[in-house]
Amino acid sequence: MDFSIIFSDFWSLTIDGLVVGAIIALVSLGYTLVYGVLRLINFAHSEIFMIGTMTCYVVIQQFGFTGYEEALPLWKFASLFLLFGLTAAIVSGAAAVLLEIVAYRRLRVLGASRLSSLISAIGASFFLVEVARKLSDSKNLDFPRLISKEPFLTLSGYDLTPGKISLALLAAVPLFFVARLLKMTKVLAAVMAIGTSAVVITLGVLPNFNFKFPGSTTNSVSKWFNHTLVTSSDAYLTQDRVLVTIGAALIFFVLNRVINHTKLGLGIRAVSQDERTSILMGVNVNRIISYTFLLGGVLAGLGSAFYMVFYETTKANVGFLIGISAFTAAVLGGIGNVKGALYGSFALGLFQQYTSAVLGYNWKDVVTFVILVFVLLVKPTGLFGEALQKARV
Repeated sequence: MDFSIIFSDFWSLTIDGLVVGAIIALVSLGYTLVYGVLRLINFAHSEIFMIGTMTCYVVIQQFGFTGYEEALPLWKFASLFLLFGLTAAIVSGAAAVLLEIVAYRRLRVLGASRLSSLISAIGASFFLVEVARKLSDSKNLDFPRLISKEPFLTLSGYDLTPGKISLALLAAVPLFFVARLLKMTKVLAAVMAIGTSAVVITLGVLPNFNFKFPGSTTNSVSKWFNHTLVTSSDAYLTQDRVLVTIGAALIFFVLNRVINHTKLGLGIRAVSQDERTSILMGVNVNRIISYTFLLGGVLAGLGSAFYMVFYETTKANVGFLIGISAFTAAVLGGIGNVKGALYGSFALGLFQQYTSAVLGYNWKDVVTFVILVFVLLVKPTGLFGEALQKARV
């Protein structure tokens, strides 16, 4: 295993990790929202994502795109993206609400156990996959290339030296304490400090050492500090990566406003913390649950649009592996915690890219399963789940 590839391809792996993390986050939020309200793992949510990808494919076929035509001008692509993205969001949202009514509501009204709801979720998942497999003839459906994937911005490589590593680690210490003073958690403060130091290293803004002991005629110390350990290759920004990153960031901002500054968000938070008290306060729980499924479905639909632009393919079981990644991210951040799902998704996306570079791409999903098992064994509440559980007591 050659770990130096992580440093040599740091920029490329990081950019791809953030893009993959953004797509995972849009699916993971659906898991965490439903669990926050119902204490139920909606294993059929990955198929809601699959429905979104199929919807994108069907919509784009209506315009006569059948293969890898040349990329469209940005204004045409933006119009098409809004069309199939919003259509996928509407269809996925409607499918999620229908799923809640058919698979979960009757069981909830009858007071069935959570195991019954879990079995119903798995059954619904298999049903939707088989329907999609029948409609698609079990084929991979290729999405046309609508946006240019040629690099438009190059990030230059850098030389990693012991001196730069030392300065970065020294800078990380005060950054950590500053973050703690700003009331950040220890984990988040450490990630911010180390991440900032890593960015400073890669930007190459740290100076070289020029030091020698008094009376010495050689600069052996300087030579050691300035010795190149790894040389990083250049990285490139493409339009599809920028679209996914910025688009997902805007969606996360809107979701935050909905959860924290709207009546719907207040209802979701109320039911999440105490369902019985919410009923006494006049909250329509069934309506809030339906809206929660709708919100999760819309996020999955929007995520499917980004997925199709980035990966350009779909199939009947496309939701399985990304569903596992999304569920792992939700557990990693603290299932039921929206902020935790975001952090967990980006952390998982980065970790998948780094480990894939070392072990090979075929190991990516294996690593995801290992992380899931490890988190469940070591810290089942996730990185941010403990505070949430205390708030519900």
